Amino acid sequence: MARLKWLILVLVSLVALGRHQAALAAEGGIYLDPRMAVSFNEAQGTGFHFGLDLGYGMDENWSFGLGAYYSMGEHPEHDREYGFGPFLGYSQPLVDFVVGSVRQEINHVNLRDPIKTTTASGTTYSHNEEDGLASVTTAGLHFIFTPNFGFSAGYRLVLGLTNSDLDNGRSGVFIGFSIGI
Repeated sequence: MARLKWLILVLVSLVALGRHQAALAAEGGIYLDPRMAVSFNEAQGTGFHFGLDLGYGMDENWSFGLGAYYSMGEHPEHDREYGFGPFLGYSQPLVDFVVGSVRQEINHVNLRDPIKTTTASGTTYSHNEEDGLASVTTAGLHFIFTPNFGFSAGYRLVLGLTNSDLDNGRSGVFIGFSIGI
């Protein structure tokens, strides 16, 4: 838990260093976008998602780049997922402080699914590790509080491309924060 508090402190302090992704994309610039989210899906229950994007805003709507993320479920010692790969995003301002967005990623994913066994003597865990390519489509709304900081909510759809076990119960809703540099 101390690591999580440290990570949140570091990410919040990054706010002072830059601007929000949407502002940079509007200018056709390079951006670095750390992000945090809380999600809910069948496989992880409540999950925590940390990511970092290095991207380029082609114009005020389109961006592309490389992203990486780490995700853990309610029992991080037994359930974790990480991935990295290219993305393409489209955003459309709806009003001054609300932006609708759709993002397509093709990620190399490694995940560790817990297998829970309950007996009279207690609960034990074993693990099943999966690896492969997955298509991740995210759609949501981004609420801009300042040029550096925003709140997002939406849905994340995961489809396994090379391993069908990568998407078992991994799609779901999310809420999160984005800090742009």
